[in-house]
Amino acid sequence: MLAALITALLLVTDGPWWLGVVLGVGMMSPTLGLLLVGGGVAASLFRRTRRPSATVLTGCVDIIAAELRSGQSLRQAVATGARHSGVPGWEQVEARSLAGLPMADVGAGLRVPGADGIRLRAVLAIADTTGGQASVVFDALADTMRRRESLDRERRMATAQARFSAGVIAGGPLIALLWLLMTGALGRLLTGGGIGAVIVVVGTMLELAGVSLVVWMIAREEGR
Repeated sequence: MLAALITALLLVTDGPWWLGVVLGVGMMSPTLGLLLVGGGVAASLFRRTRRPSATVLTGCVDIIAAELRSGQSLRQAVATGARHSGVPGWEQVEARSLAGLPMADVGAGLRVPGADGIRLRAVLAIADTTGGQASVVFDALADTMRRRESLDRERRMATAQARFSAGVIAGGPLIALLWLLMTGALGRLLTGGGIGAVIVVVGTMLELAGVSLVVWMIAREEGR
């Protein structure tokens, strides 16, 4: 009950709702709770490596605009922004820029999926082709990113209740299966045969298919 209340509170406040899930699992099995924490940390690090946060990306664009306003060239500004961003893998962006490679090759190193990555590479190409007040273009891009981040935050807050309801509906059967597995009842049910085993197998497959579909749909929408 305590874990459910904490999870609901974190969802409503747009906090790390998974802490409530880990707490609930940890109450039932400390070992499994530690495994979930380790898996969550590994997944978070992998995701951060593959996709920098919007705040980090906006900060990089702000640095590029500031360097351009101070009189630096586009190449030097991009190299400085990539260096100070701290995003793993962006060292090659700095190296390509300072080495004098075409800006298209430099922009290809900015591996940012979704709309933000497309905008950043497009602005970089426009600034390289047209010249002029490139800092104005990067300032406008940073403002667009900030507005998008603010709208995403508001959207998450507005849909917190719906996401919590979906989590309860999807998580209830999974918690029941976990409890049966820990108590040994699941093994006896499967080995005993009969309609019970069929219901467990078919229900688990449908549950996994439904959750996978929802996760895919959410990831596709967030990537736009």
